[in-house]
Amino acid sequence: MNIESALAKLTERQKQCLRMLASGKRSKTIGATLGLSSWTVEQLMEKARLRLGVATRSQAAKILLAFERGAPRIIKLGNGRSSLEFRSQEAERVMRALHRLGGLRHIEGADAQLIDVKGQTFVRLGEWEDHCIISTSAEGDELLQVALTNLAIDEVALA
Repeated sequence: MNIESALAKLTERQKQCLRMLASGKRSKTIGATLGLSSWTVEQLMEKARLRLGVATRSQAAKILLAFERGAPRIIKLGNGRSSLEFRSQEAERVMRALHRLGGLRHIEGADAQLIDVKGQTFVRLGEWEDHCIISTSAEGDELLQVALTNLAIDEVALA
């Protein structure tokens, strides 16, 4: 599952409902606030839950909030390369997510740290303005997607 593309497909109404759910509002209150029936609110949240591939509406809401407040994200660089951008303080979580994929190995370089996961090389390029970037080839893109999904699931479990 690609969390970012699934989130991009949510309607603004679905996002509004999930945000309000995350703030503790019930379907009836959400409906009254948005001028919708509680049934419509339930349907919007259920479709969002299914699109995100999670078990509960609450998990869907937490994933949305995690990404909106700057959760790690994949950036397509062109020429078959992708990168994972994340805040420096999340570096340990990102490395754990990559480690869970198996075969994590660090190779220290002069200006960058190389990370080998299942035979794919990822380059941790360093930090800029409190952000880190890990870059990879097109073959490593799928592993980045899995790591990103693991991070989103971790975010739900932590909340």
